[in-house]
Amino acid sequence: MLKNRCRFLLKACRLPLAITIITLAMLAGVCRILTPWAAQYKPQLAHRLSILAHANVTIETMQTGWYWFYPTVKLKGVKFSYQKNTALKIHEMVIGIDLIRTFWHQRLKLSSIKIDGVKANIKHTHKHWQIAGLTNVYRSYPVNSLSNYVQIIYDILPHKVQIKHVKAIIKTAQNSHLLLKGERFIMVRRGINYHLEAYAQLINQKPVASIRLLANLCMKEGKLRTLNANGFMALKQADIIYLNPYLSTSLTGMVDANIWFDVQKGQIERVQSELNLKDVRPYHQALSQPLSLKANIAWQVRPFGWQLLMDKLYILYGAQRWPENALSLRHQTLHDTWDLYVKHTFIQPLLHLSQFYYKLPTPLQSVVIKGVLQELHVAWQAQQLHAVSTQFRQLSLSGYQALPKISGLNGQLAWQAEQGFLKLDSPHVNIDFTRMPLLDLKLNTLWHWQKKPQDIQISIDNLQVVHPNLMLKASGQLSDITFNKSSAVDMDAELSSKNFLYWRPFIEKLTLPSKLNRWLVQDIKKLSQLDATVKLKGRLIDFPFDKTPGVLSVQGHITGMNLKMAPSWPDITNIQANVMLNSRNLSFNVHQAVLAGLTLTQGQASITGLGLGNETLTGQTSVKTPASHLISYINNTPLKATLPWLNGLKISDKVRGELSWQWPLYGDKSLKLQGSLDFLDNKVRHRWLEKSLLTHVKGRLNFTEKGIKNSQLDAVWQAHPLHMAIKTLSYPMLATSLFIKSELSMAVLRQYIASPILRVLEGSTGFGVNIIIPQATHKVQTIALDTDLQGVAINLPLPLKKSAQSKHHLACVIRFNDDAKIKMHVDYSKLFNADLILSQSPKLNLEQVHVQFGSEKKLHFKVLPLFQIKGQLDEVDATAWQKVYQSVFPTTRGHFNSLPSISLDLLIKRLLITDKVIENVAIMAVNSLNQIWDIAIEHDHCQGEVHYDTNTQTLSGVLAYLKYSFKHQDEAPTATFKPTFLPNLDLTVQNLMINEYHLGQASLKAHQTAKGLDITDFALNSSFYQLQAQATWPLNTAFGQSDVDATLRIQNLASLFKAWQLHPALQAREGQVYFKGNWPGGLLDFSLAELKAQTYINLKHGYITHLNAETENKIGLGKLMSLLSIQTLPRRLRLDFSDLAQHGYSFDDFKGNFTLNQGVMSTKDSYMDGPIAWINIMGDVDMIQKLYDLRVVILPHVTSSLPVVATLAAGPIAGLATWAVSKIIAENIQKMNRYRYKITGSWDKPVVEHLDTPLNTHS
Repeated sequence: MLKNRCRFLLKACRLPLAITIITLAMLAGVCRILTPWAAQYKPQLAHRLSILAHANVTIETMQTGWYWFYPTVKLKGVKFSYQKNTALKIHEMVIGIDLIRTFWHQRLKLSSIKIDGVKANIKHTHKHWQIAGLTNVYRSYPVNSLSNYVQIIYDILPHKVQIKHVKAIIKTAQNSHLLLKGERFIMVRRGINYHLEAYAQLINQKPVASIRLLANLCMKEGKLRTLNANGFMALKQADIIYLNPYLSTSLTGMVDANIWFDVQKGQIERVQSELNLKDVRPYHQALSQPLSLKANIAWQVRPFGWQLLMDKLYILYGAQRWPENALSLRHQTLHDTWDLYVKHTFIQPLLHLSQFYYKLPTPLQSVVIKGVLQELHVAWQAQQLHAVSTQFRQLSLSGYQALPKISGLNGQLAWQAEQGFLKLDSPHVNIDFTRMPLLDLKLNTLWHWQKKPQDIQISIDNLQVVHPNLMLKASGQLSDITFNKSSAVDMDAELSSKNFLYWRPFIEKLTLPSKLNRWLVQDIKKLSQLDATVKLKGRLIDFPFDKTPGVLSVQGHITGMNLKMAPSWPDITNIQANVMLNSRNLSFNVHQAVLAGLTLTQGQASITGLGLGNETLTGQTSVKTPASHLISYINNTPLKATLPWLNGLKISDKVRGELSWQWPLYGDKSLKLQGSLDFLDNKVRHRWLEKSLLTHVKGRLNFTEKGIKNSQLDAVWQAHPLHMAIKTLSYPMLATSLFIKSELSMAVLRQYIASPILRVLEGSTGFGVNIIIPQATHKVQTIALDTDLQGVAINLPLPLKKSAQSKHHLACVIRFNDDAKIKMHVDYSKLFNADLILSQSPKLNLEQVHVQFGSEKKLHFKVLPLFQIKGQLDEVDATAWQKVYQSVFPTTRGHFNSLPSISLDLLIKRLLITDKVIENVAIMAVNSLNQIWDIAIEHDHCQGEVHYDTNTQTLSGVLAYLKYSFKHQDEAPTATFKPTFLPNLDLTVQNLMINEYHLGQASLKAHQTAKGLDITDFALNSSFYQLQAQATWPLNTAFGQSDVDATLRIQNLASLFKAWQLHPALQAREGQVYFKGNWPGGLLDFSLAELKAQTYINLKHGYITHLNAETENKIGLGKLMSLLSIQTLPRRLRLDFSDLAQHGYSFDDFKGNFTLNQGVMSTKDSYMDGPIAWINIMGDVDMIQKLYDLRVVILPHVTSSLPVVATLAAGPIAGLATWAVSKIIAENIQKMNRYRYKITGSWDKPVVEHLDTPLNTHS
């Protein structure tokens, strides 16, 4: 059915349609016919256009025609020239004329304009685009508003405008040239409605940029206020540089945009777009960060203003890609208010872009701010900021002068001109100081501020700073904040900090006084924990409120603090104390502290004048602690110099100490100190006297930094009271004086000094000793001992022997020098004084000794030796000293073979050797560097010079004389002298006397063996005898024996007896005596009672004198017969008639073996054979009692004289015959003439008893 209706409609319209077509064809033909007519007006038209364009206009051809019910004029080759330069060239332009509107309005109205092919040069000047060469057009038609432009365009605008194939060279403000290719521009007008469509390209840009425009407009009578429109515009690959004339800065980059817009009543009502900016950056700054942006943008008019909305906003700034964002900007025109909202934005790019529109203050230009702002709201009016609110995340600041780099700030900011707040909620805030550890904090706070009529007030709520080593909570307010006066603060805070060393580098950055800052940084070595509450109230300009009203109060507790004291003082460690700071005064109430091992449990300290440059730490403390801890502390402080004697003390139990000090924290002032040490019935032991124990030690030791004040201590030592007085001396040097007064037992002394010489001391005595210890060296310099030795017995021989009741003053001064020398002076009861020098490196060595006995006596030595003993002694018992020596050194031979040069110059008035007394003996001795002693002895009993070689332990030399007396024979032998004291011997005595007997010249050689002294050669030489002997002297005289083997050769026995002061009852011209014997003990223990010996005697040519009268008569007949005896003929031929001239019995031989035992000499075979008789001797002689018990048999020689008598009487023949007969009967005759005698009695009065008559048994 619909199909049939269409057919009907077409049939009905065919005729009108045909008529219309024919009519139009006719009109078109008519218009074409009018072309020659219209061409004649071409010059006039060109002239008219030249006037309108203020340029030379030429037209190549002009034609008429018909187009859609309108006549048209076609112009070709239209050129607009200025000064011979073509400004605009149109290839073809067709203009349609609306005849109806022309007749109605009485002026030319165009129906359409169609332009095909346009070439032009376009340039930008003064924010306007114009065609080059047509500048006068704008000057001829000035307009004052956009509505005028619109009205002009409306008046000349045809129903349709179409422009194609436009080519233009565009010169931008940056003098760049662009080639514009316009594909088409179409504008269609239908009543009050317009439709626009345009498309163009910039063909010289790579890539090619394009622009497309589509719009529908509605406007009545050209009135702009009646304009309603909507449209769409698309930009593709457009360079932003072309928009620079409309921007406040020059930018480069590419833009893609799709824009939708709505216009209501002549004003833009709404704009929406899809915008894409690429690589946007400032022009001529190619190195800056490029910006790329992509967003949906909506702009619309609101009541009294407008708003700009952006969503799906993506930004890439440099290498930083922003997350999806949103933005809104609202403007109220009436009050010129602005409201900006950004969902989130990065701060650094924002500031970087803003510098092209707003110049930051110079101090802030170097600040680098980074971070993200979220929910940013900014409101301002007439270029005045009204309000800002935002949330910020990961905000960082750096580069501002000396401030550190801060990052990781999260929070919220709300600011208004009258009030606002700042809230921080940052779990990780990083604060980076240069060359310091990175701080990682948790920061929470809320700050409110409010502007009052005259000032600003800021309140701080719940400020929290959390760090592994810090916890800070604070709240309060700042008031009276103005530009012309200081603000006031009222704040309370709680602080908890750990590990002070971690914060030390940051404290250095504080703007504290340099000295205080240095003390905080250098002297506080450690602070494990600080908990404190802080109160701050007052005007900040008056801080710290020491002179003006205000409160600065800190109350807290510190734990584990190590504080450096003054130089050379040990650190105070592990301090636990309550701390209070009031203005500039800091006080400590110490609960615990450790001073070099000493634990304190209470104490107070304070620092006054903090920040004024003269801070002083004052304090006091008391402690009851084990003494070892206190001494350890003192030994680690300069108090060691003031209390040097405490070093090495071992004190049991606890002592109490009090200490107060004033310590300037810096500057040249020294530490002032005052303290005391109380002994509480302690036990004390010193390392010098390890076995010495002081008990019940009581008293107080007062001291300062300079030394010890007068202090008194009492104690008990070895059951004796002991008193000590201690003080510091200032002249002649700074030193400590320690005076000790007590009583000393010799048994106790032997416990401390393991010297055998102390065995001779018995008893106890009071003493006083003063010890000087210089503080400069900390070593003992002087020890002075003083005692009267009452109560001490010295069991030594004279002259050192002393009884316990007597008083002998002993003074000893010991000085320790810096050159490792020890000097000692001893003065003993005017008996002797001594000066000793000892060295201390590497061990204690005796270097020099000077001993003076009695009065002064000048030494005889030219070179003063190192060891010098001189003077005068009244009495010395050498034997007793030997016993003492042997008891003291029982296993030591006593040779001083390692001593340096020593000299002796002694005069001994009485020298006792065994039981002998030697008076006025002078001994001078000196040893040389080769360890050889030169000894000179002068005495009535001995004089000479000997030498002692300590290397070989040999005593050698020559004595002019030596006198020695043995003990009486009736005394029991005693081991008074031992060979251990004797060295090897090689001596010569020119004149030896024993018991007043002149023995002649003696020589002795002996050496020490393991068994004793071995005398290898002993010789006595005189004009009438020679003695050679060897002997051994046992080491142990108590159990050993002395052996002697001697040979005596005699030249004059009578002289020998005379020299030995013996009765010369027997004389001989020559003889020999062989002796071999021994006796218990040493050689000097010789006793006839103990002697055991074998002796052989052989004497020749001697005689026996002092016979009785009867014997003499009988010997007289015998002498007569001896004169006539043939047997005496050899004697007579030698002219020896001594047997006839002298009294007594003469003999030619005397031989016999003798045995000595217990003082008795026995013989059984002794005989004498002489010219008169033959004598046989048997029996004993008591050498001790000097008694005889002998049997003597005498056989006279009578037969030998008969031949002589016969010769004298009867002649030689008779004599010869008589001699032969006498030989035969001689033996029988002698037997008949034998005499027997018994000799008894003493040596002085012997009793000779004739036993019987001559025997006749053989006759």
